[in-house]
Amino acid sequence: MPKSKTTTLIVFTIVFILSWLPIALSVLSKEPSPPSFSIYSTDWDGCSKFRELIENEGFHVKTLISSLSMINRIEQPAVLVIIGPSKYYSPSEIIPNLLLFLQRGGGILIADDFGSGNTILQFLFQFQIKFSDKILMDAGSYDKNPVLPIITNFMPHPITSGVNSIILNHASAIVGPNDTSLTLLPPVATTTRFSWLDADHDYEYDTGEQVGPFTVATAFEALNGSIVILSDASVFINDMIERADNAKFALNIINWLSEYNKSATIIFDESHLAWGISSSIVYFGTIIGYVAWLSAIPYLSLILPFFMVFTVKKWIPVTKESRKFTPLKIFRKRGRTAFLSKIKEYKTYGFYDKALKILYNRFKRIVSEELKLKLGFSLDKFLEQISKHHPDLDTRKIRKILLSFEKIEKGKLKVTSRDQFLKLFFQLKKIEEEVEKIGGKKP
Repeated sequence: MPKSKTTTLIVFTIVFILSWLPIALSVLSKEPSPPSFSIYSTDWDGCSKFRELIENEGFHVKTLISSLSMINRIEQPAVLVIIGPSKYYSPSEIIPNLLLFLQRGGGILIADDFGSGNTILQFLFQFQIKFSDKILMDAGSYDKNPVLPIITNFMPHPITSGVNSIILNHASAIVGPNDTSLTLLPPVATTTRFSWLDADHDYEYDTGEQVGPFTVATAFEALNGSIVILSDASVFINDMIERADNAKFALNIINWLSEYNKSATIIFDESHLAWGISSSIVYFGTIIGYVAWLSAIPYLSLILPFFMVFTVKKWIPVTKESRKFTPLKIFRKRGRTAFLSKIKEYKTYGFYDKALKILYNRFKRIVSEELKLKLGFSLDKFLEQISKHHPDLDTRKIRKILLSFEKIEKGKLKVTSRDQFLKLFFQLKKIEEEVEKIGGKKP
């Protein structure tokens, strides 16, 4: 066969495979469990009940798994719902896509606490508005403990109509620069004056920590559309949606953003959630994103098949052994160490076990140096040392926490949600701080 015909056959074969690869992956691959805040997850931290509420209200629900540019290809009225995103939004996604969406009369809900939602607020509000990186506590109104604030202070607004209280869970707050409680946005729901932002995550008020009241929800019109910002994604999860008036509040938001038009499409952004790197959703969304971007440019759309040929290598599924994250390149970035870069990368993609293993290895190295542990770290030796220098510490509780890390290190315990990760992270951080105090007192 002539060389030119062979080349042509190869090119068309590759294009054909690429065209059907996303569909084949979605049908044949064994999918991991949907991540936290996914409307497909029926776990306690999923949003399947929220989706059912919206559908029972008469709305049509769709999901976004590729580029934000796709929201402006929907002709009918639409609402974009962003809940607990993990992956960062780039400026090219936000501008002009979200601004054009608002200009066309769309509604946007941004509900987040410690995820990547701040990247949207930074660009929309020029760094004047943000979600605080500190945990919101409220001793004036709470369920079980102040980290579960019960919000009862509401301003007159359609989204608070018929709502007497909502319950938050490990929430943040909508603040201005330097965590000031006064913002440029109109508050719709606020905490009591006995609230504070827990800077060191010890769940106690310390002198110097910012006190409330703080804004937890705001709603306003922007361009020709409207925006609702809520400083807690947990309001919508399966475990919280049926508590207090959370469900009523959630439906009020959707109705107001859609202008009570049941023909509006409610679009959930699933593309920025922590889907596993082996998930076909990742491959499908990435390829569709490329197609959408290229097809919008007349000249580039003509060479789209060839573009896909030259970029396919990056996205072809690899073997199980080579997918164990060893090929992932972690570079040292300006202002951030390789260690922090690695932790951030693992958190972004939901590799919580790997992140906790790295943190635990660092912890063992630090405490071994602080306590002058000979022959390295061992759990029994460590507990013996801290009980000797700090008898008031609850060593049984510390043992229980560190045994969890030992199990994670040996692969006997899996951490699958961001909440589990944060809980273990703060527990380990607290123990490390106590050890540093002991190290400072030793002669």
